[in-house]
Amino acid sequence: MPSEERKEESKVDEKKPGISMAGELRPVSSSLNEKKAGPTITTNSINNKNTLTLSHPTRHVGAPTMIDRTIVTLIDWGTSAEFESELSGWIKDHCEDFSGSLDLAEEQPLSLGTIFNDYCEWLDGKLGDFCDDENLDPDDVSKKMAECLSANKEEEFFPAFMAITEYDEFARQMHDIAVARMRMGKADDAVEIAAEEGGFNISGTWEADPDAYDPEGAEEALKMGACPWVFRKVLKRASKFVKDITIKQTDVDVEFAFTIHLFGTTVNRIEFGHPVTIKNLWKKDIQTTYTLESDRLCGVQTGHPGVPEGVLTDDSVWTLLEDNNKLVWTTTLSRADMDEDVVYRQVFLRKGAGGKGRRK
Repeated sequence: MPSEERKEESKVDEKKPGISMAGELRPVSSSLNEKKAGPTITTNSINNKNTLTLSHPTRHVGAPTMIDRTIVTLIDWGTSAEFESELSGWIKDHCEDFSGSLDLAEEQPLSLGTIFNDYCEWLDGKLGDFCDDENLDPDDVSKKMAECLSANKEEEFFPAFMAITEYDEFARQMHDIAVARMRMGKADDAVEIAAEEGGFNISGTWEADPDAYDPEGAEEALKMGACPWVFRKVLKRASKFVKDITIKQTDVDVEFAFTIHLFGTTVNRIEFGHPVTIKNLWKKDIQTTYTLESDRLCGVQTGHPGVPEGVLTDDSVWTLLEDNNKLVWTTTLSRADMDEDVVYRQVFLRKGAGGKGRRK
């Protein structure tokens, strides 16, 4: 545990109510702790790192799966455009120091720990504002988050939602975003090579087109893919806030790097013609095989979590339109236990230039 001196130094300003994310944290609920029905939040000092730990007891069999309205309100706030913009801006302003090699097994530089503490205090203030705006008691919000963590099958979501209040995950996400910004330069190089060589190539940095986003279609596709409700709640909103997808394609493979709000950065490298394991949108393992054709890139995904083997097939097609300035991803989901397929399309615009099919 941190020394008393360290605790005093890291306390958050108590004048403003909030769900504390830095320094000495109050227990989520003393009654929950005594009954061991929910997680407790504690701070630790390991290699000069302050961490927040969610300790999960065994979930009761048959526990209710309804999610409290307060938690739904919290999810709505956390996936709003306003909060996403503020969070993304904060991360981009502070991620550069994490661009070097990251070894979490080693002692972390004090400067990185300081950035983490600054983030926790920033987030604590935002959560305090959220509670004020919604006329909610911070202690009650913390208690209901704990109850939801212990009672719902989708409990994995909540560490994802608040994951960057734990140093290791915070450092990984900051590192991923810093590296992603450097990766954009490599994608631009691949675009130049593709232009010289000719042929179909989707290399580049792309932005999701908000005008072409179909939230209801996204919902249906996610349902078909057995995406848990809480994840759907986030992805239905967050997928239109995918700021960038960076693609580097060669004649033998393709690499996709994308960031989704609250889920961090995902990098999938796929060698053409060979089955590989990749991460899906909510970071679960699936299997895919991609083939490069003269005018498109095609993939077949199987092994989806939560669906019996062989029941669900997910076909992806990437095509280019409007002088290669518009990228269209079409996914067709088919289930052996359902009559109709679901087809979902997402449009991306090439970043960095104006013109037809591009956002200026």
